[in-house]
Amino acid sequence: MARLINSTRRDIVLPTRHVVPAQGQLETTNEVIGCTDNWPKVNGLVLSGDLVAELDPPPEVAEASAPVVATAPATQDVEAGSEPTAAGKAPRQKS
Repeated sequence: MARLINSTRRDIVLPTRHVVPAQGQLETTNEVIGCTDNWPKVNGLVLSGDLVAELDPPPEVAEASAPVVATAPATQDVEAGSEPTAAGKAPRQKS
């Protein structure tokens, strides 16, 4: 679970009415912390040092157990310096 840790001696009430108790912590979700109502206040309190935010890792990072290796698509054998045919250069006509 994500946590918000309050280092002050006063309760912090978020716009969504979640309360981080004085010198305590609130266990919540990343969605609550990062919602458009709460994030500006949480971010300001984190930057000022009054609040510590410990977020859970994103699910795609937690689920990725093996590295993903990208492979290049197969290319056609093309002679160096060859020009495309005239049909390939002709503009397309609308149907």
